[in-house]
Amino acid sequence: MSGIAGMVMGRGGFADRTVLDRMLAGLNHRGPDGQGFAWSAEAADGRVESFVEQTLETGTWPARGPAAAIGRAVLGAGHPSGPPAVASYRTLLGVLDGEIHNATALRAMLPDDGQLPPTADEGAILLAVYAHLGPSGLARVVGGFALAIIDPGQRTLVLARDPYSVKPLFYATVEGGAIFASEIRALYQWPGLSRRVDAKRLYDYLETSNTDHGDATLFRAVRQVRAGYALTIPFLSPSAPLASRYHVQDLGGDSGLSITAAARELRERFLESVSLHLRSDPRLGFALSGGVDSSSIVAVARHLRGARLEMHGFTCAAGDGAPSELRFAEAVASGSDITLHTWIPDVRELPADFNHLLDVQGEPFTSPTIWAQHRLLRLAGELEIPAMFGGQGSDEMLGSYDWVMGARLASLTRAGRWFEALRFVLASGGIPGRGRAAMLRAWLGATMPGSLRSALGRQRPAAYYDYMDADWFRTRGVEPAEAGTERVNLRQRLHRTFAEAHLQAMLRFEDRNAMAASIETRMPFLAPSVVDFIFTLPEQYIISRDGSRKSVFRLAMRGLTQDAVLDRRDKIGFAMPVAEWLIMLKPWVEARLDVIRGIRALRPEAVDRQWRGVREGRSTADAFLLWRWISLATWIERYGVEIG
Repeated sequence: MSGIAGMVMGRGGFADRTVLDRMLAGLNHRGPDGQGFAWSAEAADGRVESFVEQTLETGTWPARGPAAAIGRAVLGAGHPSGPPAVASYRTLLGVLDGEIHNATALRAMLPDDGQLPPTADEGAILLAVYAHLGPSGLARVVGGFALAIIDPGQRTLVLARDPYSVKPLFYATVEGGAIFASEIRALYQWPGLSRRVDAKRLYDYLETSNTDHGDATLFRAVRQVRAGYALTIPFLSPSAPLASRYHVQDLGGDSGLSITAAARELRERFLESVSLHLRSDPRLGFALSGGVDSSSIVAVARHLRGARLEMHGFTCAAGDGAPSELRFAEAVASGSDITLHTWIPDVRELPADFNHLLDVQGEPFTSPTIWAQHRLLRLAGELEIPAMFGGQGSDEMLGSYDWVMGARLASLTRAGRWFEALRFVLASGGIPGRGRAAMLRAWLGATMPGSLRSALGRQRPAAYYDYMDADWFRTRGVEPAEAGTERVNLRQRLHRTFAEAHLQAMLRFEDRNAMAASIETRMPFLAPSVVDFIFTLPEQYIISRDGSRKSVFRLAMRGLTQDAVLDRRDKIGFAMPVAEWLIMLKPWVEARLDVIRGIRALRPEAVDRQWRGVREGRSTADAFLLWRWISLATWIERYGVEIG
């Protein structure tokens, strides 16, 4: 785990050592145990010179380009006696953020050219993979990573990000060059970098709360390297980076297995992934909600490592009558001999934490669940837990969200399987909290022609929401999109949620919270062998005939995970009573409202109407929307964002 940063300066550009020092200092929470840097520059005679300094204490620095410089802030006991901050292979120099869990297997597939010593660290192994196989070799990596490589021979800097967006990587073009960093706030150590908001991403945030798709961010000047992409930045033309996709998920395959055989195969792959992620650590943490995913990770870890592994679980219960999975988490902890740490939030602490949490996240966050996660990871950090396991990715791949029911029903009716569709509706209507009416509405949205949906009022017209200042968005070229009919199958929709929006946001929130506590995160569902296999499975293995979701995974975990957990049909997670909390925090909320009313993209009268709706208890949705605005307003205030 670490923070990485750097710059590329073209001819005549100035590579400022002090700026890189400040960028790395801003990432110190990601790597408080040591720092190092490297640079490569074209000399006057055309030769390319390179220099590596593992401690940032000494060394020369190229004053002018063409040049590239990279730095790394490292977390790891024993540094600098441990692995070097800057990795090298042949002439390549690189810095890595993340953990590689299959480094031994990666090394074994490389030719033995004598250039990779037996003690090579994970960063050097990744450089060797890149040297021999190119960016496509990175698709074979198990683990989350962000990687920056200086290639002096090609006079390029290459930025690459893991296929599933576990680790972040941002960049911006500046006068004379380009800069990059693990977090946006580090980029703003560069003098004069614009803080103007991206109007389209602001619209997306206000509409859906999500900005994690494509390469844009809420800052117009800042982009992110997309998951599964490599970005090549030439020394001589750093303002024109070239993006190439090295990983494309195959959605056309079919395992051809029976559900029993598929469950057996998934079990083997999942156990292998958990085993790789366990590494040799004697002590680890586990986010334990009491749901199928987190409980299964705990059960498998105990099964694989036995009593040798000291396991700590972390969960929260909102209290005040809010829905909770605490009893399931306690049962799993007891059955797996895991020490359980439970945090019960006191909403009175939220205002004091809010500004700090905005600083940690760097972008607005969309619900108090992120606060709960932050506090749990802080607790784990206080207990010196080195790494935390999480179940991210499973919900997106295995269909845990409400809309999948309507999507599955649409697949059945499109195929003309009307009797099976009727049986599906009747059987799945009994799932707690998931009524048939909601399922049928989702089915209509996925199957009805657009013209008919409009006539029946089932399709939102292409109009701005009533809380938006339409003129503000229109003058900036942002027009509302008309909701279209989804003509894709369930597998494609699941992958869209997995790859383009929801999962990226969840991983972004978790990465920032974990790094603030100097804890590494491990996601065993996000191993290529697991992901690739799940996306070959037929829909009925994901959503069973009776509407049970994650059907094949539940079958795969029989005998390991407790039956009481596997037989659950409800999903709660870390539920937070948002409306009740906002009412309890009325003075703080109303102080924030003064700032919200000053956001030109919003209509002030709509802000007041929304707050009135929350106080009168008319809609839970009102509370989440109000939270979204509070987070946005505080972010604008703290980061000096220019709305214009």
